[in-house]
Amino acid sequence: MGRVQDKVVISTGGAGGLGGAAARLLTNEGAKVTITDVAEVQGGAFAREIGADFLPHDVSSEEQWRHVVLTVDRK
Repeated sequence: MGRVQDKVVISTGGAGGLGGAAARLLTNEGAKVTITDVAEVQGGAFAREIGADFLPHDVSSEEQWRHVVLTVDRK
C-alpha cells in the first residue's frame, strides 16, 4: 500500500478494461489519477466511483495530448 502515494498518473482508456483496472489499482495505492477516454459518460462515472479525475481524450490527437498533459500538470 502506498507505493505510488501522491504520484501523478494519466490512465488512457481508463473507462474500462485494462486502463480502468490500472486506474483503480493506482488510486487505491494513493496515486493522483486522471482517467482519459473517448467514452465520456462511462469514463466520468468510473472516475467519480474510484475518486479520480476525468478528461475526454482521443489518444490519436496530438492536440488533445497537449491539453491533457498541460491540464494534469497544473493540478
